[in-house]
Amino acid sequence: MGIKHIFIWIIALLLGVGIGGGSYWLGKVYHNFKANLQVQTDLQREIRQLRSQITRLEAKKQDLFQIKQLLKQVQNKLKPQGWNTYTLNEEAKITPEELRILLETVSKGRPYRANFWFMPQEFAFLVQPKTKNNKQNVNESNKKQEITYRFKLKGKFLTPQGF
Repeated sequence: MGIKHIFIWIIALLLGVGIGGGSYWLGKVYHNFKANLQVQTDLQREIRQLRSQITRLEAKKQDLFQIKQLLKQVQNKLKPQGWNTYTLNEEAKITPEELRILLETVSKGRPYRANFWFMPQEFAFLVQPKTKNNKQNVNESNKKQEITYRFKLKGKFLTPQGF
């Protein structure tokens, strides 16, 4: 074996180590590339989600600004000096139709638009059937009984000044 053979073995050994090391390095680079590609995909998805969230929050910000402006206008009108008050303290007997009208007047769900509000402090009513005599015969008991209501209503009607 001559120097030539030793030289060939050294070159073969260096080529083997180089190819093995290069393959290992190439495998590491490919693995890192795939991992970074997955991280990039995840980050892009997160960026899309954050952008859509920013869009929703900006829309809510605009809505909140409008609500804040509306609340500011309402608060300016809700100052006590901006309202006329009319105290109500009633107790009486009324018919069912009168009770219906009274409830519509003082309720928030009345079917008409009014420029007043009612602030109740006390509201009670009692159903009282009208009875004639204790001596009712069978024919009279089958008749429809008339009903009256006894109510007590205490509170304040509020109207904005200028109405």
